[in-house]
Amino acid sequence: MKSSASSEALYYYKKAMEVYIRKHGDAVDSNKVAELEANIGFAFYNRGQYQDAITYFDKALESLGVKEPKLKAFIIIKFIINLLIFLKYLYLPSRRWEKLPSYKDNQINKIMVSRAKALVDIDMRRFFFESMEIGINCFKFDIRKLDNGIESLSGLSSLFAWPGISYKISRKISEYAKVNLDLSDARHSLYYELNGSLYNYLKGKWNKGFNKTLTEHGLKIGDIFTTATYLIFVSRINIELGEFAIAEEIIEKLNEIGDEFNEERAQAVFYELIAAFLIKKRKINDALRYVDEGILFLGKTGLEMINIALLGMKCRILVIQNEIDVAEETIGRATNLLLREKFVPPYYNSNYLMGIFLYSLSKLEHSITLNDEKNILKYKKITLENGKKAIRNCKKVASDRTEAYRMIGFYYWIIGRQKKALKWWGKSIKEGMRLNARPELSRTYMEVGRHLLETNSKYKALNGISAEEYLQKSKEMFKDMDLQWDLEELNRQLGSN
Repeated sequence: MKSSASSEALYYYKKAMEVYIRKHGDAVDSNKVAELEANIGFAFYNRGQYQDAITYFDKALESLGVKEPKLKAFIIIKFIINLLIFLKYLYLPSRRWEKLPSYKDNQINKIMVSRAKALVDIDMRRFFFESMEIGINCFKFDIRKLDNGIESLSGLSSLFAWPGISYKISRKISEYAKVNLDLSDARHSLYYELNGSLYNYLKGKWNKGFNKTLTEHGLKIGDIFTTATYLIFVSRINIELGEFAIAEEIIEKLNEIGDEFNEERAQAVFYELIAAFLIKKRKINDALRYVDEGILFLGKTGLEMINIALLGMKCRILVIQNEIDVAEETIGRATNLLLREKFVPPYYNSNYLMGIFLYSLSKLEHSITLNDEKNILKYKKITLENGKKAIRNCKKVASDRTEAYRMIGFYYWIIGRQKKALKWWGKSIKEGMRLNARPELSRTYMEVGRHLLETNSKYKALNGISAEEYLQKSKEMFKDMDLQWDLEELNRQLGSN
């Protein structure tokens, strides 16, 4: 099995390091030490044990003479300089300097690329700072002669999209990469598809399905990180589209990858994706079980970004179950994790922000039911603040837009601002239709229909469509996607009106 081979390689690399240092003492060759340290790092990396991999990659680079500044001010200054150089190379082609890389240059770039990928789910700020130097290498050296050069070049488009910094620059890098990639080469195609799926998921340019042939090729060549990451985003796209059979197939493939290769990150994202899938289908009890299993598993890995996402999901589940006190405790745990992190990408932050928005909205609704004036004033303010944060984040992550717009519409409805509620519900419908986000669009149809039927409603239609028509639309879509929980909820709402 692949996992056994990886464990065996790690054992022998460590033994080789011990023997070499014991034999040569103070007369060690720094290049040889770097090679051994890098090999240990790659062995950890191939198992998805990224914290250990980063430690050895750092040691290997230091042995090769690559020393990172320790003081924060110098780190920032270096980053700004690198960013300006990178943008100059990107936008001024005549300024590129494509010299031939030496053996040492190739060694350094190969290690730096793997270290950057290992940092993605552990330290986002460090990932961004260090990736900028890799970007400069892509323009400074002949990309065809640089080890991992094509992979580096392709991955740079994600560098600006993933943190939500600039989709414009991301697209510019992608266009530059496409010119230099040979898309008839399966490896090049895999890199390009990965970054395309990430960009399209975040931006909201969704198409169903996934490339099975490319997936199998990625596994065949042993590129687990790229293959798994590609599957993450195409599965999320299919979940949002309501293409549940396709999403389930992809998630099961990730589960197989995690088991077969004993790869921790693939195992971790399986929990994240199966939970997201089950929440979207409103199979809440099953979702909670996987979330709890995932949180337990992640406690052993150091992949805190994914843990934040799972805690956000758990909060959303608990609010749906009306377990408000437990949801509050979960929010506290997630908040503590966030405070420890220097930067959390919008993708991982999304579930947390939507979770606290849903929690405060539930508290406000409960206060209004009890006519508790003090808490009504308190939670009106808190909920609006949380709603604005969630919506700002949605500008960088398209998947929650339809739901977030629906929730802010509900906020305005229950505080008596019906016209503004209809405006937001209209935006939810428009965005849901543009994205073809069928599960959340159908839920917005139900939300609009049931509230228009209320006796205190000042309006009988939205965009010329009646309450009854919206409810019929939602019913048909629920049936088409086999969303049984939603159908039961629809029948319950109709029965109470």
